[in-house]
Amino acid sequence: MAHFAQSPSFILHQVTCQFPTGDILFGPLNLTLEPALCALVGRNGSGKTRLLRLLAGLDEPASGHIERFGSHAWVAQQHVISPQTTLAELLGYDAIFAARKRIDSGNYQPDDLDTLDGRWDVAERLS
Repeated sequence: MAHFAQSPSFILHQVTCQFPTGDILFGPLNLTLEPALCALVGRNGSGKTRLLRLLAGLDEPASGHIERFGSHAWVAQQHVISPQTTLAELLGYDAIFAARKRIDSGNYQPDDLDTLDGRWDVAERLS
């Protein structure tokens, strides 16, 4: 049986993370991450959260660049949540669900179609 390699989720090219003081946290890092279950393990302060923020596109590396393929969700380590907070809000899907609800009810806004572009089945895929 032939084996076909999966497309990567992320490719990091010479990525460096640097503090405003000029101290380097890590890098230069060259890495390819496949779309598989993996773990990021390290001591406190070693840059695990910073690396994940770089992968999510929330922060920019001091140097180098990151290629991202497919869709990814960022869930912060700590959230200020209330009993009314939904999982959709935590995952950043609340606008998509709200747009779908308005469209399904026939009371949609012009931007709702753009919001749902390619994501009409998000609720079904997440269930």
